[in-house]
Amino acid sequence: MIKKSHQHEHLFDLSMKKALFDYEPDVLTMRTQNPVMYRAARKYTNVTYPTAKDGNDEKLGGDANFYAALAEVIGSRIARRLKMQNYSASEFFGKGTYGCQLNDSLPSIGDIEKLFTPGRFDNSRGDCIIIVGFVGVLGRTIYPIEITGGF
Repeated sequence: MIKKSHQHEHLFDLSMKKALFDYEPDVLTMRTQNPVMYRAARKYTNVTYPTAKDGNDEKLGGDANFYAALAEVIGSRIARRLKMQNYSASEFFGKGTYGCQLNDSLPSIGDIEKLFTPGRFDNSRGDCIIIVGFVGVLGRTIYPIEITGGF
């Protein structure tokens, strides 16, 4: 978590680009209760689950079911490793995982908002989602910016 006073300084962007450049991962995963993090993950991956219907499922054609099933398995293994007791594999959703609200409020972000719908998703209870994103699946390359100094 980045201190509030340092948010909006693009620290997450810089660290993601550095990690993607240095490690060239096939899969990016996160656990969060913040729609901004989902948007960030979608920026660096070609296909992101749970899906917010960004059109990439259709681009996968016959491979869409394979990637959806693989994402579900990866999400389940992460949930098990993180000892998430109330996890729904098909929804990538954990109830009461954090035990409290980590953010002051949830920002509203277009199609992503439905993943964090009040009534289903209770930020104050500590609900979260596991994000599983595939990097480079559709042939898109993510070029890092040059990072100088402090890492």
